[in-house]
Amino acid sequence: MNPVAADAKSSFFRRSWNGSARLREVYWGLGFIGLIAVALLVAVINALLRGPLAVPLADEFCAAVLFAYLLFLSISTWRCAYNVRVSAIGTLARIAAVIPWLSLALIVISAAR
Repeated sequence: MNPVAADAKSSFFRRSWNGSARLREVYWGLGFIGLIAVALLVAVINALLRGPLAVPLADEFCAAVLFAYLLFLSISTWRCAYNVRVSAIGTLARIAAVIPWLSLALIVISAAR
């Protein structure tokens, strides 16, 4: 089987991770719709873990889930950045993938002071 046909049959998440998905699919699918879905899921899980189940470290668990998703999103966006017609859009996508991590680094540095 030719590699392009094999890649077309692989899952969207695998194509995103490998950098073969279209940027608009990754940016809007994972970055907008996916992030809203994950945030809602984490909110429900957090409410259950803190409420009826009273699990210790519920906030930390939810933060770890969001962190993992954002890491996947950033890497996928970075790898798929130049799957566009205009390369400037790819550069902007890479900048957008890095900004949240720079912000997080600044927050951690300022909190450590």
